[in-house]
Amino acid sequence: MDSAHHLARIAQRFPLIPRPRPTYRPLPDRINDIRALARTAAANGSPILLAQAVQAMNKASLIASDCGRPDLARAWCRRQIQLFLDARPLSAQEARYALEPAVNLARLAIRAGDADGAYQQLENLYRAVTAHSDALIDGEPTSFYDLTASADEHRDVAQWLWGVLLADGGRALIGAGRWQQAAQHAERYRGVGRRLLDGRQIVIVARCLAGQPEAARQLLDESTLTDPWERLVALPLGALCRRAGGQPADAEIAEMRQLYLALEPADELIVFHTRLGLAMIDLADGPDQEAAASIAARLVHDILAAGDGYAARDLLAHDACRAALTDAHEQTLIAAVEAAGLSTGAIPAPLIGDLHATVELSEEQITAHFGTRLRPATPSRAGHARRSQR
Repeated sequence: MDSAHHLARIAQRFPLIPRPRPTYRPLPDRINDIRALARTAAANGSPILLAQAVQAMNKASLIASDCGRPDLARAWCRRQIQLFLDARPLSAQEARYALEPAVNLARLAIRAGDADGAYQQLENLYRAVTAHSDALIDGEPTSFYDLTASADEHRDVAQWLWGVLLADGGRALIGAGRWQQAAQHAERYRGVGRRLLDGRQIVIVARCLAGQPEAARQLLDESTLTDPWERLVALPLGALCRRAGGQPADAEIAEMRQLYLALEPADELIVFHTRLGLAMIDLADGPDQEAAASIAARLVHDILAAGDGYAARDLLAHDACRAALTDAHEQTLIAAVEAAGLSTGAIPAPLIGDLHATVELSEEQITAHFGTRLRPATPSRAGHARRSQR
């Protein structure tokens, strides 16, 4: 039977959900992309393009965090929250735009290793929004009393935030290795459905780690596998159940290899494919084994082709996979991580100016969208933003 430590190390890859995300390309390219978003929103002035201004601000905060500037990311998140709350009551979509940076503040706490703080922020936010009450957002008292203009819009926002709490709350607890608490969280918030989404995967893994592989296997076998990715993810989960019970997982490993090698490359899913592949490699006992070696070779090929900094960092952090790389491949992956700004701890001077200008342009567009809806007490946005961000 595998040791608890070994199983816990494999389990850290779960839950595996194929959420599309933009390729993490070199930092100048990413900043140029969000500048284009902000400029398009400003040039058109259409309310429909409010989403582009919001997306530009969200991406700017993510870049700041990735490059080792969580202080700047937090400042921009707080500013975006206030911009929208100053225009309450909001439509359902506008309310989501107000809450997205509040969720991102909790994600920053997860990145900083503050699992308890992140979970508390997410739960407090959900309770405040659903109860039309107050919460501390990054230490600031914030009211959600009149967030939306109607009860129907409020229900839509609460439903969306429930999904966020379920996924990100579980991720915060898993990051701290607290799988049993994560399973209780999923069950308490009615997040364990029949499909292999976050909640059900978390409970399956938690039962494996708690020494209940039969119960885990039963839950897996009773799952409804609707999409092809669920049938794929069910294989490493099944292998984990067998390993937890001290049984060989040869059949699952052979089928994992076959299906993984048949996957069509998709840049927007490269991070999912990377974590899936690393989980399979660990379950097959590392890249020295035949099945794992072929998965590792395919994984390296796909990451090199995508040039994704996140995926490259994940692969390099896997000691056995890194040891099996050629020198040329290792240097190319290291270069992808460095070009993405993930190892710099700072944003170079020419680019930080572009990023500030993008955020200020996005703020202007959001302010213009609301017009007279903004409350008179709102302070000067541009001046406040420049003072708090630099």
